Amino acid sequence: MSIEQAQACIKKMKSDAEFRNRIMALDIIDDRLTAINEEGFICTKKDFEFSINGCDESYNKSNPCPSKWAQYLHCGHC
Repeated sequence: MSIEQAQACIKKMKSDAEFRNRIMALDIIDDRLTAINEEGFICTKKDFEFSINGCDESYNKSNPCPSKWAQYLHCGHC
């Protein structure tokens, strides 16, 4: 399931500075997601949102770029 893939990716980003820096060096969120998928983590932005916030509905209603999400795949809007 892709939520588990997103969780595994987040875990790797926290523990592997080289991986995190390579992903975060990309300015466009879609490019980051593509790179993450190319690394073998098959997941979507919604999977990350759900993994971090627990509910994609609360994410969509509360803030377009909450800091928890931003630290992993910052969208550039805040």
